[in-house]
Amino acid sequence: ECTLSSQSVGDSAHHWSAHIMIAAAFLHLIRILLSGAYKKPREINWFIGLGLIGLAIFTAFTGYALPSDAFAEAATKVGYNIALAMPWVGEWLAQVVFGGSFPTERSVPRLTMMSLLWA
Repeated sequence: ECTLSSQSVGDSAHHWSAHIMIAAAFLHLIRILLSGAYKKPREINWFIGLGLIGLAIFTAFTGYALPSDAFAEAATKVGYNIALAMPWVGEWLAQVVFGGSFPTERSVPRLTMMSLLWA
């Protein structure tokens, strides 16, 4: 017998709506790019939109660590390695976001707080 609790339904809805929001933001970004709507006099709107999509991706990434399962740990480890691979700012970014080498006892609480603060 399969039963669904209200928490699992809520978590599932939150999970899928986050994926849909990122996909919709990318589709909008492609539409703006193909239609040329980023050109004068709207280049400030373009940069604001790029910043917002970057913030949405960062928030989605920090939310990935919240389930604390093997998949979340693997995805977060990939993000840690991507941060380390960035030239000039990689080590600093990994230190700020993850609180040191991954995983540490500070990693998940830090990502949880970032997810809550930026959401």
